[in-house]
Amino acid sequence: MKFAKVFQQVLKEDHIPAEWVSAAIQYKALKKCINRVVCELEEFGLERDILREFLDNPAADAAADGDSNGSTNSGDEVAPLIEYGFEHGLIPKLTVTLDPRSEAYARLERLPQIKSSRLSVTRLPDNSSDNSNARVKIEINLRSDNEFFNMLLTELDQLDQLRRQQETQLLGLINELSTVISSVVDPAQHSHHHHFSSSSMSAQQADMYVWREIFKEYIEANIFFSTAEADSGAHDAEHARRRLLFFAQKVMGDRHEVATMSFRQFEADLSVELDATPNQGSSGDGTELQPHAPPPIEEIDDEYVYRSSQGPYSKALGLLKRVKSAGINGNKTSIENTNSNDNNDNKNNTNGKSNAVIAASPPSTQAAVSSKIRPSPNSLILRFKHPSSRPAFKSFWVLNHALLQALQFQTLNQTAITKILKKFDKQTALNSRHTFFPLISSSSAAESAVAAMSPSSSTSLITTTSGVAQYHPFVSSSLAKSICFVIAERLIPVTPQIDDFLCPICTSITYKPIRLDCTHIFCVRCLVLLQRAGEDRCPICRQNVVLDADERNLDHERLKFLKKHFPKETKAKQVETEKIIAKEQMDQLKSSGECIVM
Repeated sequence: MKFAKVFQQVLKEDHIPAEWVSAAIQYKALKKCINRVVCELEEFGLERDILREFLDNPAADAAADGDSNGSTNSGDEVAPLIEYGFEHGLIPKLTVTLDPRSEAYARLERLPQIKSSRLSVTRLPDNSSDNSNARVKIEINLRSDNEFFNMLLTELDQLDQLRRQQETQLLGLINELSTVISSVVDPAQHSHHHHFSSSSMSAQQADMYVWREIFKEYIEANIFFSTAEADSGAHDAEHARRRLLFFAQKVMGDRHEVATMSFRQFEADLSVELDATPNQGSSGDGTELQPHAPPPIEEIDDEYVYRSSQGPYSKALGLLKRVKSAGINGNKTSIENTNSNDNNDNKNNTNGKSNAVIAASPPSTQAAVSSKIRPSPNSLILRFKHPSSRPAFKSFWVLNHALLQALQFQTLNQTAITKILKKFDKQTALNSRHTFFPLISSSSAAESAVAAMSPSSSTSLITTTSGVAQYHPFVSSSLAKSICFVIAERLIPVTPQIDDFLCPICTSITYKPIRLDCTHIFCVRCLVLLQRAGEDRCPICRQNVVLDADERNLDHERLKFLKKHFPKETKAKQVETEKIIAKEQMDQLKSSGECIVM
């Protein structure tokens, strides 16, 4: 199947939002424009075979060097030199340097007046005595290639604008997610709301650990890019899809076979699990809440997308805002009513495809999905106790699915650009694709220009009058990778990871952290052992600061932070330390002699 049909088929079958499709590369229109470029070149006697012969002729450079040194024999015909470049913004320029004795030059001289008026002939200086053999430089003003590149850069400009809109929407969603999750996992939030019971405080701390585990799995999944040596760099769309499924598999309890399950089936499963309601009769004593059996799926949308006239993330963003307006610290019923009303709106909406909903499986699998899908008891989602956590995770999933969809869309259009430039070079033999990709980004496509790069062939050069070399954002960087950096900066730190607060000696949490004068931090137990051993050098930087440490080196702010965000770990470390101290005291008693009962 030809790429043009594949391109349109993928845009349709992957259910790309309508506003994205309208901004995509118009591959068929560009192909028609290439045909016009070929016809125009043939009118000037520059057929593809002739141009390719000129470009592939190894004598061109030698002829050029010989001419510059004045050593060209008057009886030898000089090979032509082809240059193809851009000047004054977007105006392409084809320059052919010919020997006036060549057949190609004779063809150009025989052109009608209407064609010859688009030629600019300049006789190059010649050091030989016979000026009749001086080479001629002819600039050919083509119109169709100007149309081609103008059309292509206009479409790239639209894709840039779409990318900026995506970034704005995604950043807004990340900020809302950060606010909601921060309030959900922050135990201090409840101290200001006296109407909350101890069970709510337990739910707050429980969800803090659930979100921490979710973000830990997210970091380890390396969905869109990896820093590992064996798998470093950005991932393509298919690899990212598999890693996203792997992450969801971990969150949902390791019961799915990612390799054999389609993305639609998996999202249908995830949707059921997100909608499963905790047992309302839970006592809230810290035990895990058991879910009800999920209701049967009566309505399944075959459109596994997030469609909306306001972008694919508007539903998730609206859900988070409704959670905030209902009150993150408000009663549970109000939050659940918000979600219930949201679901009812989806059922009553006759145009369900325009809503950003969690995708479901195709109708052919409805019976299988409704009868087999049951939430896993090991699912992290079912451990959520705060009513705002599930809507937040649903929005987090929408965020990552939107990033995956954006990556697929970007890859598809980058492939289309590569293919259309390759076809342009194949049909015209002008060799533009190796030097066209670095574009100058500007506010208007009419002001864009092509940045100069080292050409692949010495006889095919692209030049520009602009000195700015700025890559086009859509083709030079990954939106998914950029947003992942923002997620790592703004969202992941909401639930600090314990790996960032481990003692470098005992590799457990640095409870009662001692900050040495060299700023390195150790737990008090390890520091005491170092001082007992008479070791004065810091284990990390080797400065003599250990023996100078005393109670003034206790980092009270860090200690408060650890107690707040790692209550289980700090308590366990305290118990462990007390046991060690008790054992040491007992050993001292034993070493002092036998116990005597008076």
